[in-house]
Amino acid sequence: MSQKEEMNPVRGAKLFKIAQHLGDLNKNGDVKCRAQNDYGHAKVSEIIPGCSVWVHHMFDNKIILDLLISSKARQNSSEECNWAEKEFNKIFKNKTKKKFPYLIPSMPGVEHTMHSIDITNAKNEIVFGVIEKINEIFRVN
Repeated sequence: MSQKEEMNPVRGAKLFKIAQHLGDLNKNGDVKCRAQNDYGHAKVSEIIPGCSVWVHHMFDNKIILDLLISSKARQNSSEECNWAEKEFNKIFKNKTKKKFPYLIPSMPGVEHTMHSIDITNAKNEIVFGVIEKINEIFRVN
């Protein structure tokens, strides 16, 4: 978990635009949030349950695009999780940061591996293009 800073409203607005683009706002039209873990998040793509690509506004005010894989998903579907890691890292030319374990307070006892890339300063148009590429690769029918 990142060090909690006061939320940066410009970055909050950036995540709102991304979540709106993804159609992943809550029922009130706001960014979804796990208050104990981040300022907000939006799901980009679910490869399998427990293995998904997200955008998070972290407590250190970075906006990151990340692949989160739960230990349970890896145990039950290691081939799919390994493929997702390979493809996600290929998109970003292996410049992602790997953080293990990543704990989600609402899921005690379930560890997650996180591969992330900082998109804080990326233009929205570029982020939207990367999201479309991710959805093309990870779209599961």
